[in-house]
Amino acid sequence: MAENIDEDPLVQIEFDHEGQQIKTIVPRSFANEIHQCYKTDPEKHKFYLNQIAHQAKCERSLDRHINSIQPKETGQTASQTSSQTASQTSMKENTSNIHVWTEKEEKCLIDVRLDKETAFNGSKSHDTLWNEITTQMKKNGINVTKIQIMNKWKNLKKKIQRNS
Repeated sequence: MAENIDEDPLVQIEFDHEGQQIKTIVPRSFANEIHQCYKTDPEKHKFYLNQIAHQAKCERSLDRHINSIQPKETGQTASQTSSQTASQTSMKENTSNIHVWTEKEEKCLIDVRLDKETAFNGSKSHDTLWNEITTQMKKNGINVTKIQIMNKWKNLKKKIQRNS
């Protein structure tokens, strides 16, 4: 595997695990290793896929738990609304467009998003707010899509919750 993950491009992998379709993004070197051990070491291959599927299951469980704590008046949670918007928009966008975030870009996203926290708490439709964040990021020289921003924000929240 590559020594420096920051220089290793990310790729999306998909596979079926116990009747469930799993999609995730991993470093290309890891995807290559998974593919290589398919024939050379089936047990290792199975182990990798089981670990990825388990992580995906834990993330979905965490999402459900978070959503149950923060219900919205519409009957939908913020995450469900964002997920629906992201799903609808992602069909229009090129899914192979991957952005590897730098620490500076993450800090910029956090600052811009937190500036709009009150608006997010008071609004039922977050689509306009995410568009504004996308525009602000572009003004700061960070060329990312709304979906990339929403996914990064979701993953940053998960990372913080895991470390808490």
